[in-house]
Amino acid sequence: SVIMEYCALVGLLVLGSEVCILGACKVKHTMTFPPQHHCYTITSSKWIRLPLLYTFAPLSKEEKDKLALFHEFKLDNLHYYSETYDLTHRFPNCNSVEDYDEEFVWNQQLRLAFQQCGLEKWCCVLLQGMAEWTETPDPENIRGPAYLGLVTKRSCLNVGARFISRGLNEMHAAGNEYECELLLWTMCNVEKVLEVRWATYVWIRGTAPIHWKSQMNVGEAEIIIPADPFDGVQHYYRRLQKRYGTV
Repeated sequence: SVIMEYCALVGLLVLGSEVCILGACKVKHTMTFPPQHHCYTITSSKWIRLPLLYTFAPLSKEEKDKLALFHEFKLDNLHYYSETYDLTHRFPNCNSVEDYDEEFVWNQQLRLAFQQCGLEKWCCVLLQGMAEWTETPDPENIRGPAYLGLVTKRSCLNVGARFISRGLNEMHAAGNEYECELLLWTMCNVEKVLEVRWATYVWIRGTAPIHWKSQMNVGEAEIIIPADPFDGVQHYYRRLQKRYGTV
């Protein structure tokens, strides 16, 4: 028998004759969104591999090699989650945790087995990036301390190594794109009601949203631009408009 205590369950995969379960063994509280939505960064994670009583088609050597690489994917100190707040959308939002944007969810496939059984709340919604804050005391002691938070989330639509994921892909997503959000807020009780005053600034960063790629040539990266680099660019900006609205 195997007994493993997790702080959070990331998900599972059924492969060949075994089931692989991934969980967060240790987490660190790195930020609290107003009023009391805690955010945790995974600092230690572990896979558990358990045999099944029945067997699907055996894995090929290539599949076994890819599975080994998948298990080596670095999770610790690079991913975070909240059990009570939708982190995939900007602050503030009134979404439930399950009303997330799949573009920023890094364990969507691992959650599928639980979703099919109606147990999706058993798994955390995992984001890649960081969510951290700092507190500054109020020198006049009127509204209490001010909080400054930084949240970054990496899109999973076009990811890869620096010289591989360049420009737009077939999904019209820019390579290694991040959404970044800087939050400033204060909280105090006014006539027995918690009042939150806040300001937020959001920006995105990634590779240039046109079709292009780079190729290593004698230690240097050569930029290659096709004949029509703007093909499908309108789909990229429509997706941004849908998410952020008109400017």
